[in-house]
Amino acid sequence: MIFTKMLIVRHGPREWPLGEIRYGPPQWPPGAKKRRIDGVRLLAPPPGLSNGIYWFVREGGRHLIASFIAGARVEIIEVKQELNDEVLGQVIANADLLEMEYEPAQVDPVVECEVGDPALEAVCERRGIAVFVRAAE
Repeated sequence: MIFTKMLIVRHGPREWPLGEIRYGPPQWPPGAKKRRIDGVRLLAPPPGLSNGIYWFVREGGRHLIASFIAGARVEIIEVKQELNDEVLGQVIANADLLEMEYEPAQVDPVVECEVGDPALEAVCERRGIAVFVRAAE
Protein backbone atom coordinates (compact mmCIF):
# COMPACT_ATOMS: atom_id res chain seq x y z
CA MET A 1 0.00 0.00 0.00
CA ILE A 2 1.32 3.43 -0.90
CA PHE A 3 0.02 6.36 1.12
CA THR A 4 0.52 10.10 0.94
CA LYS A 5 -0.26 10.82 4.58
CA MET A 6 2.45 12.20 6.85
CA LEU A 7 3.15 10.35 10.07
CA ILE A 8 4.43 12.14 13.14
CA VAL A 9 7.88 10.58 13.23
CA ARG A 10 11.33 12.08 13.69
CA HIS A 11 14.86 10.81 14.02
CA GLY A 12 16.51 11.48 17.31
CA PRO A 13 17.07 10.28 20.84
CA ARG A 14 13.62 8.75 21.06
CA GLU A 15 14.36 5.86 18.72
CA TRP A 16 13.58 2.40 20.09
CA PRO A 17 16.60 0.23 20.99
CA LEU A 18 16.83 -3.35 19.72
CA GLY A 19 19.19 -6.26 19.59
CA GLU A 20 21.67 -5.65 22.37
CA ILE A 21 22.76 -8.87 24.01
CA ARG A 22 22.59 -7.43 27.53
CA TYR A 23 18.92 -6.46 27.07
CA GLY A 24 17.62 -8.85 24.45
CA PRO A 25 16.43 -12.40 24.80
CA PRO A 26 18.92 -15.12 25.69
CA GLN A 27 19.08 -16.28 22.07
CA TRP A 28 20.91 -13.13 20.93
CA PRO A 29 24.23 -14.32 19.57
CA PRO A 30 27.42 -13.12 21.27
CA GLY A 31 28.52 -9.78 19.86
CA ALA A 32 25.00 -8.73 18.82
CA LYS A 33 24.91 -4.99 18.19
CA LYS A 34 22.34 -2.42 19.17
CA ARG A 35 19.94 -1.24 16.49
CA ARG A 36 17.25 1.41 16.55
CA ILE A 37 13.72 1.79 15.20
CA ASP A 38 12.54 5.33 14.42
CA GLY A 39 9.04 4.78 15.83
CA VAL A 40 6.61 2.18 17.14
CA ARG A 41 2.85 2.53 16.80
CA LEU A 42 0.40 0.38 18.73
CA LEU A 43 -2.46 -0.65 16.43
CA ALA A 44 -4.37 -2.92 18.74
CA PRO A 45 -3.02 -2.09 22.18
CA PRO A 46 -3.78 -3.99 25.36
CA PRO A 47 -6.62 -2.59 27.49
CA GLY A 48 -5.74 0.75 29.03
CA LEU A 49 -3.31 1.91 26.34
CA SER A 50 -4.37 4.24 23.56
CA ASN A 51 -3.56 3.84 19.87
CA GLY A 52 -0.76 5.98 18.66
CA ILE A 53 2.93 6.36 18.15
CA TYR A 54 5.05 5.83 21.24
CA TRP A 55 8.55 7.19 21.70
CA PHE A 56 11.16 5.40 23.70
CA VAL A 57 11.76 7.18 27.00
CA ARG A 58 14.82 6.11 28.96
CA GLU A 59 13.16 6.79 32.31
CA GLY A 60 10.49 4.18 31.60
CA GLY A 61 12.98 1.36 31.33
CA ARG A 62 12.81 -1.77 29.24
CA HIS A 63 10.04 -3.33 31.33
CA LEU A 64 7.72 -0.50 30.32
CA ILE A 65 8.65 -0.99 26.67
CA ALA A 66 8.00 -4.71 26.91
CA SER A 67 4.63 -4.12 28.58
CA PHE A 68 3.58 -1.81 25.73
CA ILE A 69 4.53 -4.21 22.97
CA ALA A 70 4.12 -7.74 24.32
CA GLY A 71 0.98 -9.25 22.82
CA ALA A 72 0.06 -6.08 20.90
CA ARG A 73 -0.24 -5.48 17.17
CA VAL A 74 2.37 -2.86 16.28
CA GLU A 75 3.79 -0.98 13.34
CA ILE A 76 7.51 -0.34 13.23
CA ILE A 77 8.29 2.88 11.41
CA GLU A 78 11.52 3.67 9.58
CA VAL A 79 11.98 7.20 8.23
CA LYS A 80 14.34 8.09 5.39
CA GLN A 81 14.64 10.84 2.81
CA GLU A 82 14.25 8.35 -0.07
CA LEU A 83 12.72 4.92 -0.43
CA ASN A 84 15.79 2.76 -1.08
CA ASP A 85 17.31 -0.68 -0.52
CA GLU A 86 18.84 0.38 2.80
CA VAL A 87 15.55 1.34 4.42
CA LEU A 88 13.86 -1.82 3.14
CA GLY A 89 16.60 -3.94 4.72
CA GLN A 90 16.26 -1.99 7.97
CA VAL A 91 12.51 -2.33 8.22
CA ILE A 92 12.57 -6.07 7.43
CA ALA A 93 15.42 -6.86 9.85
CA ASN A 94 14.00 -4.62 12.59
CA ALA A 95 10.56 -6.24 12.32
CA ASP A 96 12.16 -9.63 13.01
CA LEU A 97 14.34 -8.28 15.82
CA LEU A 98 11.36 -6.58 17.46
CA GLU A 99 9.44 -9.86 17.34
CA MET A 100 12.37 -11.69 18.94
CA GLU A 101 12.94 -9.13 21.67
CA TYR A 102 9.47 -7.89 22.64
CA GLU A 103 7.08 -10.67 21.47
CA PRO A 104 4.24 -8.63 19.96
CA ALA A 105 1.22 -10.43 18.49
CA GLN A 106 1.93 -8.93 15.05
CA VAL A 107 4.45 -6.53 13.49
CA ASP A 108 3.55 -4.46 10.43
CA PRO A 109 6.54 -2.72 8.78
CA VAL A 110 6.12 0.90 7.63
CA VAL A 111 8.47 3.22 5.73
CA GLU A 112 7.99 6.97 5.63
CA CYS A 113 9.94 8.92 3.01
CA GLU A 114 9.87 12.10 0.96
CA VAL A 115 10.87 10.51 -2.35
CA GLY A 116 9.33 7.27 -3.59
CA ASP A 117 10.62 4.72 -6.10
CA PRO A 118 8.02 2.93 -8.27
CA ALA A 119 10.01 -0.33 -8.47
CA LEU A 120 10.63 -0.47 -4.71
CA GLU A 121 7.03 0.53 -4.00
CA ALA A 122 6.00 -2.59 -5.96
CA VAL A 123 8.39 -4.67 -3.84
CA CYS A 124 6.88 -3.19 -0.68
CA GLU A 125 3.38 -4.00 -1.91
CA ARG A 126 4.40 -7.64 -2.49
CA ARG A 127 6.03 -7.91 0.95
CA GLY A 128 3.32 -6.14 2.95
CA ILE A 129 5.41 -3.08 3.78
CA ALA A 130 3.33 0.09 3.95
CA VAL A 131 4.96 3.16 2.39
CA PHE A 132 4.03 6.73 3.28
CA VAL A 133 5.37 9.26 0.77
CA ARG A 134 5.25 12.70 2.36
CA ALA A 135 3.84 15.46 0.21
CA ALA A 136 6.30 18.20 -0.69
CA GLU A 137 5.92 21.19 1.60
